[in-house]
Amino acid sequence: MESLPPEVLGAIFALACTDGGFTGCSLALVSTRVRDVVRSNRFHSVQLNVATDRDRLQAFLACFKAEMERTSQSQPRVRHLFLTSGRRSEGFHGSFGAQPSTIERERAEEQAFRAQVLELFALIAKDLYTLTCARIAGHWWYRLSLPCEIGTIEFPLLRELTCDVDVSLCPPLPRLRRVRVAGDVSSQNLLAWATRAPGLTHVWLDCIPSGPRGIEVVETARTITTAGHGSGAKNTPALT
Repeated sequence: MESLPPEVLGAIFALACTDGGFTGCSLALVSTRVRDVVRSNRFHSVQLNVATDRDRLQAFLACFKAEMERTSQSQPRVRHLFLTSGRRSEGFHGSFGAQPSTIERERAEEQAFRAQVLELFALIAKDLYTLTCARIAGHWWYRLSLPCEIGTIEFPLLRELTCDVDVSLCPPLPRLRRVRVAGDVSSQNLLAWATRAPGLTHVWLDCIPSGPRGIEVVETARTITTAGHGSGAKNTPALT
């Protein structure tokens, strides 16, 4: 193995490090040379459940940026990301009947979470293959929503997406093949997917409304899976 060039080792390690980090961390203990080569694969799959640990996102950002600063040759990459909405330290009060200090604290908490999420995507969006953005369960007044600006970020390599972000203003997703539209489907502009993701082959819809509107939504979803002419387009769409 010592005689193999780092490019070959990197390709081998990329195929091996697909288990959430254990293999990458184990390989990093072999030698300094192996650790340098495997560095880019140590964050292959990342789960950030910010709802259960409010400091997890900040800690991951610090760790990831530290890895980036170690070397300019083998930069870390995230290929698969699961990200939840945040959780407030206290229930949301809003401006009605709340003390100025409470309003200021809530705004600062929202701004800090938004900045961290956007910083995260600025670092990893270009390398992502799959992305899942999930809302936490429970009452909305404890939830810190993911920023809507996610819908304007470029994901050039993204293949699978689960979120409830409106893609009307989203940059093209040239490699997207599977999408799960979470949340209220009736509020989404589904036809935009035909333009933004021309190779779309599979669509999963949550919360389909009943009656004629539900039928319209389903038929629109069938249309967007066949509207593309990309390499991933299929004659018979898969609709869940």
